Amino acid sequence: MSDQSHPRLHWPRGLNFLLGGVVVAAIGLGVLLLAGPVDLGLFGAPDVRIDAPLSATASQR
Repeated sequence: MSDQSHPRLHWPRGLNFLLGGVVVAAIGLGVLLLAGPVDLGLFGAPDVRIDAPLSATASQR
C-alpha cells in the first residue's frame, strides 16, 4: 500500500508563521516574568529624578 491514500494536510505559511511568533512571544514573556525586574539602565536609559510635583513647576512659569 502507498501513503497516497491519505494526503498529508499542509497548513498555510501565514498560519505557521503566526503560530511560531506566538510561541516565541510566550517564551519571551515567560523568561521576562521569571527573570524579575529589568534594569533599563543597561540599555542607556538615563536616570531621571523628579523632586517637585508637576503643579509646583507649572505655577512657577
